[in-house]
Amino acid sequence: MRILNIIQCSNLGGMEQSTLESLVELKAIGHEVKMLSLHPAGKLKSIATDRGIPLVGAPRYCLGGMGTIPWLLRNIRQFNPERILLTGHNFGSLVAAMLSKRKTYLSIHFHHGDRSIWLWRGYYALAKRGCLGIRFISSFIFKEVESLFADYRNVACFPNIFREPETYVDILKARQRLNLPEDAYIVGNAGWLIPRKAFDVFLNVAAFVVKDQPKAFFLIAGDGEERGALEKLAHDLGISEKVRFIGWQKDLSHFYAALNVLLFNSRFDALGRTPVEALIHSVPVVASVECGGLDEFVRHGTDGYLIDSHDVKALANEIVRLSRDTAACSAVAESGRCRVLELGSPSQHVKALIQFLDLI
Repeated sequence: MRILNIIQCSNLGGMEQSTLESLVELKAIGHEVKMLSLHPAGKLKSIATDRGIPLVGAPRYCLGGMGTIPWLLRNIRQFNPERILLTGHNFGSLVAAMLSKRKTYLSIHFHHGDRSIWLWRGYYALAKRGCLGIRFISSFIFKEVESLFADYRNVACFPNIFREPETYVDILKARQRLNLPEDAYIVGNAGWLIPRKAFDVFLNVAAFVVKDQPKAFFLIAGDGEERGALEKLAHDLGISEKVRFIGWQKDLSHFYAALNVLLFNSRFDALGRTPVEALIHSVPVVASVECGGLDEFVRHGTDGYLIDSHDVKALANEIVRLSRDTAACSAVAESGRCRVLELGSPSQHVKALIQFLDLI
């Protein structure tokens, strides 16, 4: 079948990369797939192209996506899909799919708490009319709006794909490539440098850790509107020389290989991709998530260290403890790795996706 995916944007965020992984699996079993981005094509395009999936970005994003409807309709008519998969909660893409009268399905990757419940009621009322199925990537975000789906026929909840790396990068080679100190205890995180990703917490934890671990070094991959403020915060905390901002990385394998531990902080996240990927690379995870579904993958004390508040001192103490207890460090990393590969199995995911999209 021809399957068209319409996604909010095509940057290197977790939602975008997870969606591409799903499409790669559909292509592998014989479906023709294509991606449309409501924003101009971003860095995901080259990765999609390398994996044989065409990605086309809109010339511009306007009116919250509503201004992109004519462009979407033209592309839908041109590709003539048998299924449309919408990724993300955009009114413009939903309206365009409904106007096209194609079989449409919706995948939700976003926490609902930062917007009015009345906005969500309106959106899902429209989605229930226009979509044959709605999928959530974690039970956490489904439970936020579960009451809205009492009479809906096809609600699915299954995680994204998390596949084992094809090759593992040597730690010394990774540090040399990234120009990092070879003998440092390196703590890292990756993602959008935006307020909800709480990189300010990361830096405050860093300031505590270096007091106990002079060889500690901190690595941040990603970019965003907060970068300038975060660089200033690192300076104000007196740790500028201990922090490296390396921007977006097309391939994070060297980033993960260089780490001793991943420190993930978030004010809200449906399911943070970075800590789950870190576990696949056998990197132990220390995390604080005020509101999110990470605990569906990371069981506190077994697969990592996960708390629901940004307790800077507690997070720093756990990082220091892991730096001293290599056995505990290895145990939680291996437990987390096995759990992620079980829950994020590509074969399980594609089976659930085929059923959800009614491709049987």
